[in-house]
Amino acid sequence: MSVPTMLSSLAAPYSTCCRWGIERFVISSRNLPFVFFLCMLCAPCMGKGKVLPLESPDNASALKKGYGYLLVNLSVEGVAPSLEIAKLSQEQIQRIEQTRTGKKDKYLNTITIDLKNRSDGLHLAKMKAGVYQILQVSSPYFDLPYKLSTKGKRQWRFTIEPNTTSYIGLISIKGERSTTSVDIRLINRVASDYLSIHGELSNVLRKAPLRSGLVYRDDFLRHLNNEKY
Repeated sequence: MSVPTMLSSLAAPYSTCCRWGIERFVISSRNLPFVFFLCMLCAPCMGKGKVLPLESPDNASALKKGYGYLLVNLSVEGVAPSLEIAKLSQEQIQRIEQTRTGKKDKYLNTITIDLKNRSDGLHLAKMKAGVYQILQVSSPYFDLPYKLSTKGKRQWRFTIEPNTTSYIGLISIKGERSTTSVDIRLINRVASDYLSIHGELSNVLRKAPLRSGLVYRDDFLRHLNNEKY
């Protein structure tokens, strides 16, 4: 007697639900090698977040409900630089503020921004409203892989509000580096970028006004906005 027939006969005196469960277990067991193969095939992709596309100011698409624009000025060099970002819960924000670190936190559904071949200047990305942390800046260079962890660092955190354009500053990644370090910076350049922003994003700012996306207060931009509007 085969295994499926034997299990089905054992389940006969019991309910239909029980028989269905045993038969399903047998069928599923037959597929275990195939399931294992799929898991091995997909393993390299597990844990990798979605890729967030960047848009140029003159090709910015409309915002969905509950979304705002991330605005960043880029000056990046290297082979394949990228950012890894995570949306923070209120519990994570409180824990990071208390411990001043986010290294032990688990970040699910991370977002990757690919900076490869990005031209210098202003770029936009559509993001859901919330608080975000740039977790890591990657800047590999041939046989010199390099990753800068920014977990828990307040200066690498930003906020997005719906129907606004949230400026976070200049991200600079230098191509020259040593075997153990690379020059990576996030600089608030709102004073020098302000005129360029209003010149290049005039159409965008009519529907999504400019604000500071930095978590610390920026009185300079608030002052300029009060004069502008």
